[in-house]
Amino acid sequence: MRGDGQCKVCPGCSINRPLSEYGVSKRDGIRSRCRQCERLAKKAGVWSRGKSKGRTADQKRRYYLRHKEQIFQNVNRWRQANPDAARKYLARNSAELTDRYVRWRLSDRSVVSADQWPQALVEAKREQLRILRALKGVSNEEC
Repeated sequence: MRGDGQCKVCPGCSINRPLSEYGVSKRDGIRSRCRQCERLAKKAGVWSRGKSKGRTADQKRRYYLRHKEQIFQNVNRWRQANPDAARKYLARNSAELTDRYVRWRLSDRSVVSADQWPQALVEAKREQLRILRALKGVSNEEC
């Protein structure tokens, strides 16, 4: 069917293309859009049903909020099974006070996702963490 010279108009680019330029579909054998349009849509973050990256992030956030306890249990199980890797991960991310780590600390036990915090607040939290660490170091030296 694909190699017999038949053509089809792609709804993405409106170009009449041979069937060899279309991907395979499980449902009816031929994808609706040509490979080039599928590639461009995938690169732009648009899926075949019109979903965008923003909607996907929102879906991930809702999934996380619904399954938070199970996710915590899985993470704790991994930490117990891999103590060395967990220690390295925490040391690498917390010692430097990276934006990712500070945003994670802001989002911990919050409904606001890490990418929604303004940079000024991230900087303020970073400074707070530095001060708390300095105070903890002073109190440890006094003992």
